[in-house]
Amino acid sequence: MTMKKTIAVTMMAAAISTAAVGGAYAAPGSASAVQIVQGTLNVNGMDTQVRTIASGSVQLVAVRDLALSLGAELGHNGSSYYMKLNDSTVEFKVGSKQITVNGSAQQLALPVLNVQGVNYIDSAVVTALGASMDADGGISTVNLLEAIDSAQWIGKGKLLASTYGEAGRTDYIVDAKTGKHEVLLVSVDTSDLAIAPDGARAAYVDGEGFVHILDLASKQDSKLGEDNSIKSELQWSADGTALYFLQGDKSSVVAKISAADGTVTKLLEDKVDYKSNLRVEGGTMAYTVVKTGKVTTDDKKSVDEDAISIDMTGTEPQVYFYNVYQGDNKPVQLTTSTEDKIFLELSPYGSAYYVSVPEEGSATVVSVNKEKQTAIAVAEGDVMQAVKHKNKLYVLTAGETNNLVYEIDLSSGSKKLINTLSDSVTSILPYGNQLALIEDGILYTFVGGSWKAITR
Repeated sequence: MTMKKTIAVTMMAAAISTAAVGGAYAAPGSASAVQIVQGTLNVNGMDTQVRTIASGSVQLVAVRDLALSLGAELGHNGSSYYMKLNDSTVEFKVGSKQITVNGSAQQLALPVLNVQGVNYIDSAVVTALGASMDADGGISTVNLLEAIDSAQWIGKGKLLASTYGEAGRTDYIVDAKTGKHEVLLVSVDTSDLAIAPDGARAAYVDGEGFVHILDLASKQDSKLGEDNSIKSELQWSADGTALYFLQGDKSSVVAKISAADGTVTKLLEDKVDYKSNLRVEGGTMAYTVVKTGKVTTDDKKSVDEDAISIDMTGTEPQVYFYNVYQGDNKPVQLTTSTEDKIFLELSPYGSAYYVSVPEEGSATVVSVNKEKQTAIAVAEGDVMQAVKHKNKLYVLTAGETNNLVYEIDLSSGSKKLINTLSDSVTSILPYGNQLALIEDGILYTFVGGSWKAITR
């Protein structure tokens, strides 16, 4: 038996908590008595009861109890029995150590045992059936979604995970506790889904520029209005009555579309191109602008001499602020610094936050207010990400040996360390008191006091 299989068997035996419930019975062909014990298995987050027999380090489980706990199909063909779970079928015979898994022979540590008319099988059969097990012994029978490209919270207990392929994008609704998932949308040339604040709807822009509203429960897809202008960075208003977006092939206009009737209203049309990172809070908005480089030519040289040069001075992204409801006002440029600015967020209390990435040195989180005053909000480690949820800003930084998560209260500006993570964590997804993360391309949630992979 390989070391990997040995560890799996040991974990499986340890996963069954037991309590004696009956007397000792003599097994057929055995000179020793066996003790039947009531055990508990945690399957997909739920405790289930199974009868067990311990033999040294090996735990035998009543076949019928195990099948019921896992939700596996149980049947027999003549003198042999089978259990089927998802795409795996295990066949076995009473008195034999040998099983076949999808037609391939494998060996169990002990033969299948019949005691008082009940068949007991080595608990290692759980992994042979394709079920997975976490570090705490919890069993998952779900075929986990593989190789996701992005994820976001839908609401309490559910996430949206997306995969991209040659045929387009597939969006899934994923249970945050078990990893059980279902297809929500398969689409081509569409924007990412924007989840409504109520978690009941999502919106996206199709390849022709039309906005669609998708009901997450019924999966009913409805086109919203008849406007098919170019739209990017679609996002919901806090009350769910409208969607904001950047309009035009150069993202020069900020507009909104009514979620009720599809009416489009332009909020800012200042003829400034290449807006991005749009963030809206009530009647205020923040965004960045990137100017194009200045092209110059030398008239004294021929075209063949490649005399064209581009001056990139002043093309660094700058943060702007705009109040929709303040009459006759213009956008205010809040920053002039030359470093890159990413992960822009807008506080409901008037300040903008962004990750400042200099050419040399570590990235930091910087706040800037309407008076153009800046302050460093997080300087610990090398900042990798900043993401806002309601009135909190969550920051992922790379420390010396671990990645760290800080929480900033946007009302007071106070900061505290809330989590220490592996240095291979690349993204965090906060939602209220819940936190998900992506590590090595796998989505994890915090379940029962430990991190659990809900994709693979």
